[in-house]
Amino acid sequence: MRVRHGSLLLLLASGIASVLAGCGTSGESATGGSAGVGGTGASGGAGGAAGTGGTGGTGGTGASNRCSDVFCGDDPDVRCDLADGMCKCGGPRGVVCDFGEACEIDPVAGPTCLADHCSFVMCWGEAVCDPVDGLCKCGGSDGIVCAAGQRCELEPTPACVSDRCEFVVCENGHACDPTDGECKCGDVACGAAEVCVEGACEVPDPCGGACASNTVCNPEDRLCHCGDSKGPICNAFQDCVVTGEGPACVGT
Repeated sequence: MRVRHGSLLLLLASGIASVLAGCGTSGESATGGSAGVGGTGASGGAGGAAGTGGTGGTGGTGASNRCSDVFCGDDPDVRCDLADGMCKCGGPRGVVCDFGEACEIDPVAGPTCLADHCSFVMCWGEAVCDPVDGLCKCGGSDGIVCAAGQRCELEPTPACVSDRCEFVVCENGHACDPTDGECKCGDVACGAAEVCVEGACEVPDPCGGACASNTVCNPEDRLCHCGDSKGPICNAFQDCVVTGEGPACVGT
């Protein structure tokens, strides 16, 4: 019985040793597997680094698109800066002008933002706004300021002319006086029942200028009378003749 028990113990010890040996080998393989996984991780790290590099490239593309939808106005001296997408006086690395300021490139100081007094100024005619003082001037910033009722005309030389007659329509021979915008005959305004004839106010001919030679229009009946307004009325086939005996209609 002791021999059998000893043999059994030897068999158990041998089995345990084999199991432990197998576990050791398995452990080494697992360790190797870990190394393999570790290697894969390294590759993944390298891949991640490459991915990060790719993201960096995308970042560069994003920087170039910061100005794609930016409008900096009509001033050619104001341009968008790709670094931040801001409109700057003088372009990239320039200065950002505030609202109500204008960009000016000073030959000494470089890009400068000055107060823009013309932001809300509208000039009439050919006058332009001077950004220094915000006044509308005829002939540029060194030109003249036209008074009320005047407009700027650049030809033949910059000058302020009256515009009081711009929308005035005169009738009955009258002409508009540019000094006051009134319709006048010469230097005066004719009465309501008068017309202007060669610079003089006259009562209009009620006969419409239809009276022939030696006949006079009678304003009461608006007919042409021979000799004077009380003379006889000649028909279409008669002529008015004025003799020492008075006016007479001759003919049939």
